[in-house]
Amino acid sequence: MDARTRLIDENMSSFQGAALWAYNNKQFTETDLRNITKLGGATKQEDDTKIGKFGLGFCSVYNLTDVPSFITGTDLVIFDPHYRNLGSAVKGKEPGIKINLRSLQNQRLVRRMKNQFKPFNRVFGCDMTMGEDLHSYEGTLFRLPLRTNEQAGKSEIKDSAYSKSDIKELLHMLMENGGNMLLFTQNVTKIEVYHLPANATDPSQSTLIFTATKNMIDSDYQSIQIANTFNIMKESKTYMYLKYKKIIQADINIQVENAAKRFISYRVSETRLCTRWIIAYATGTSKSLKISKQVKGVLPLAGVATPIEKNGCVVKLTLLGNMPFGFYKTGHYFSFLPLPIQTGLPVHINATFAVASDRRSIMWGTEDDKTELFKPRWNHSLMTDAVPKAYVCLLESLHNYNGVVDEEYMNI
Repeated sequence: MDARTRLIDENMSSFQGAALWAYNNKQFTETDLRNITKLGGATKQEDDTKIGKFGLGFCSVYNLTDVPSFITGTDLVIFDPHYRNLGSAVKGKEPGIKINLRSLQNQRLVRRMKNQFKPFNRVFGCDMTMGEDLHSYEGTLFRLPLRTNEQAGKSEIKDSAYSKSDIKELLHMLMENGGNMLLFTQNVTKIEVYHLPANATDPSQSTLIFTATKNMIDSDYQSIQIANTFNIMKESKTYMYLKYKKIIQADINIQVENAAKRFISYRVSETRLCTRWIIAYATGTSKSLKISKQVKGVLPLAGVATPIEKNGCVVKLTLLGNMPFGFYKTGHYFSFLPLPIQTGLPVHINATFAVASDRRSIMWGTEDDKTELFKPRWNHSLMTDAVPKAYVCLLESLHNYNGVVDEEYMNI
């Protein structure tokens, strides 16, 4: 309650309460800062190596808040799409403010209105005290104040509040899908969930309740994480005219702490598990490749993944139905992040699909369409070109593993 005075505007007071924090250990680039307010990944449409072009991106945060904010490097941004909470701090038609903390004038503003920024202090190493030595924040930290009943009654974005039980359900869903989230990601290799009690006086009192990590090994058994040079989208774009193929092994570790049952849900229990996957990537060589030459910003890339058990040099295939907590038990589609769509196949299929803006469906088109729209045509080209290439690549790669018998091929 002591952070509700000395604010940018008195209307910001109600946004100083319970919040969801999201931290990434990489700073935003200037391009990231320019793009973050754009809808539907529109600014990434011509960058075929960006996963963000396939969904809602940052705008999804408005499901739970009206005034998101973040700090990255020496820039702090507060969004106010209603144009009513930041008062005179908003200039012109901008739906928020960007504060460059390198500016002495802005440093004085932060000191004068210190309670506005107090919630950031000591959260994942953030320091907003504006001491003599100003340090650039090494990462990006989002603060998403949960929409209250009062705010929901006035909101033109969403008229439903986000309660404590809602955030618990959200975090439970995240934990249930922790393995799925990392399976095809390119740069994100670790997810952690922390809980900070309402009566805590210091963010350092937060408790780690969930961890999911991914370690990748290429076909030459070299750790990709150590080299820190692997990005399948960039690599496949470079070599796609050479009938690109790549086999990756991924170890995904999930750790659920006992505190998760106390803080999040009785439905989870303390867990320590590791699953290994074979992921085969390939680029299309016919229709999808042809389209990619004609249309800027599309990449004819697909991947197929199946879980395995490895004991020394012996490999056994594992059925998806036997997957533990954190993973789908049936084959699903992915567009680098999981989609709530089953494939009807015993493997997971990932591709640069054109998806609906809510990421809940792949745009296939219908027989009633009067004209052939590009997005359905692109998706069909992936399914008849790049995806089969990746599937065959996966099947061929199994010959390199001891222990995989002919009968097991029937399962994939």
